[in-house]
Amino acid sequence: MLFGGIRILSLCIGLFFCFCITVNAQTAIRDSLQLEIQKLKKKNPNYKSDSTYFELRYLIGKTYLYRNNDSLRIYGEKLIIDGKQHADKNAIALGKLNVGFYHFVKGHKKEATRFIEDAICNAEDINASSTLVKIYNLRLIVAFITQDYTKAYLSAKEGLTMAQKINDKAMIATFNMNIGTIFSLLRAYDKALYYNTKALAVFDDYHNAFIKAEVLSNRAFILYHNKAYHKAEKAAKDALTLLNPLNEIAWITFNYNNLGYIYLYKNDLEKAEKYFNKANSYFNQVDIGDRKVENYLGLAEIYLKRSEFNLASANATKALELATTSKNLLNKVQSIELCYKIALATKNTESALAYLQESKKLSDSLLNSESHANMLILEAKESYKAKRLKEEEKANNKIANNKIYRNIIILLAVHLILLSVFIYATKRKQQERNKKLDQEVANKNKLLSIIGHDITSPIFTLQQSLELYKANYISSDDVLKVLERMKSNINYSSFTLKNIQLWAQANMGNLKTTKVKINVYDICNQILKERQTVLKEKNIKIQWLQKDYLVVKIDKNHLTVIIDNILSNAKKYSEPSSIITIKLISNTEEKYIEICDSGPGIPQEKINNIYKNITLDPLPGTQREKGTGVGLQTSILLAKANNSTILLKSNLSQGTCVQVKFN
Repeated sequence: MLFGGIRILSLCIGLFFCFCITVNAQTAIRDSLQLEIQKLKKKNPNYKSDSTYFELRYLIGKTYLYRNNDSLRIYGEKLIIDGKQHADKNAIALGKLNVGFYHFVKGHKKEATRFIEDAICNAEDINASSTLVKIYNLRLIVAFITQDYTKAYLSAKEGLTMAQKINDKAMIATFNMNIGTIFSLLRAYDKALYYNTKALAVFDDYHNAFIKAEVLSNRAFILYHNKAYHKAEKAAKDALTLLNPLNEIAWITFNYNNLGYIYLYKNDLEKAEKYFNKANSYFNQVDIGDRKVENYLGLAEIYLKRSEFNLASANATKALELATTSKNLLNKVQSIELCYKIALATKNTESALAYLQESKKLSDSLLNSESHANMLILEAKESYKAKRLKEEEKANNKIANNKIYRNIIILLAVHLILLSVFIYATKRKQQERNKKLDQEVANKNKLLSIIGHDITSPIFTLQQSLELYKANYISSDDVLKVLERMKSNINYSSFTLKNIQLWAQANMGNLKTTKVKINVYDICNQILKERQTVLKEKNIKIQWLQKDYLVVKIDKNHLTVIIDNILSNAKKYSEPSSIITIKLISNTEEKYIEICDSGPGIPQEKINNIYKNITLDPLPGTQREKGTGVGLQTSILLAKANNSTILLKSNLSQGTCVQVKFN
């Protein structure tokens, strides 16, 4: 009973520390905030209309908390005036929050409550969530101190909901810790530990040493009451590790007392006395009555166990005097109970009887007070639940009222979208048809031009030669030489016509295939023999890199055209005295023929157009050789008709490799 009863009020005081700025850091933080304001002034000439400016001023005012409370009030009042001048309700709310802090610290609880409630109204008008979170926490503290547990619990739950909404991790941890503290007051330590664990979980992905230290400090207290002494000791020491660099004396003394009581009830009196004395050494720097009371009572317990009755009585008396001065009923009861034990131990029957009577009288009042607190918390829970249900009902009614209108709007929107899509699709389809038709007309004109030129050119040459022969300008030997030169042109024209014929059939869907088993090497060898003269003209050599036994089932004429086209292109774009390489690959994984040249290569854009079957304007060969621009396209279409594929791999200035992959 002793430890639990006293430490609850220390936790209540601890609630306020999580809401104020660390004392030792106040000046540094204030200077940093002033620097931010100067930057804002340089950046924005209308800085007074910027909400950040008012937020910074609120934070500067808050740095005066405890050190110079009048400055805190002045900053708050000026913020209210400027907020009204600029019609900024958030600035007004922040100003009232600072003034509320001032009245709270001064002990003007009614005035503090009035400013807090006014600030909430201003912040709620504009749904200023981050400001509301700050105000809810101060309202929680004031309600807790004034023992209005209904308002304290409701403020904690409202604040937690708001903090989760804006993902303010510092305040999520704080509100969970505070709700746990409320349950600690009722000695519902399981629930207190549940909320404290939720608070601690926030720090898995968030860092704030001070708030985490507070959570750990309260955790040590809760774990102690659950008789988890080892875990309680660890939590207190972890808290001290975080607090010592911050020099937070109030919380350091709290944890020294924590450890003192843990070791006291583990009966390690030497360690217990060590930690109580450590806490005691700080009391000349900070005046926290409840901490002193629990410290004196802890030391009194140690001396009582050692039978050092004079020291025990002296410390218990000091505790009773402080508890009486602070009008703390719970602390007073605990002090009287300890004085009673000491009187019994020293056989001072008269004093023991007086202490017992006074303890019984005060304990009845304390019991009534605790029962009342329990009822208030239950009332707060029900009130919070009823408020939430009412809000949900209101939201559901609003949804139901708007459902028909929403459905009508959605239906109209869907119809408009469908109509737009239909119009767009129809227009797009027509555009594609027109584009395709234009492309087909262009292809037709281009091919007719090529056919006309390539076929009429050798006929015109023959006609001119015959005319010259008739007029005896040339001999019959000259005519034979002309015919010999025309042979390659006629072969090329025949090759061109065959390509165009197959290309047209493939595009019209009239291409027929007759598949037979063919040795690919035989086809290559046959084509190379037929093209030997042409290859010799440019002194091009064929190099076989690999000659696997490659037999495939394919249309023989189609395969011949495919390989002939690839070799023709390789020859056309190869420099004189260069090498064309051929590979025949046949294994369990793949079968293909690959023909590579060392020419100028094909730009990627042209490769894409070849696959799209867009007729090209072919570049002349290295010796100004001409082409139709449909050779590779024809080969791709023929390969596809035979369940095969053609892959083009080209590097500019390095050459092109064409791979025919058989399935």
